[in-house]
Amino acid sequence: MLGASRATAISRVTVPLMKAGLLSTFLLLLMLSMRELTVPLFLYTSDTEILSIAIYDAFENGGALREAAAMSVIYTAFMFVLSYIPRRLARQ
Repeated sequence: MLGASRATAISRVTVPLMKAGLLSTFLLLLMLSMRELTVPLFLYTSDTEILSIAIYDAFENGGALREAAAMSVIYTAFMFVLSYIPRRLARQ
């Protein structure tokens, strides 16, 4: 309304308003995709090993229960950080 171009108006008004919602949506989808174990089990190959598969393999080996527990703690801490970020950004 005050003479700014469309690109300037979008970058200074629309993008800051959408930033919190888009970031929260991305982090929620990331947490949901990391939580899912059944799909990576079907897509697992020797070249592609993700954290959930590594935890499952360590648990199934029996002797590596400490490794599985340590990886689970790391996984839980990472998920906590991912769930904390949107809450922190929503307060701002």
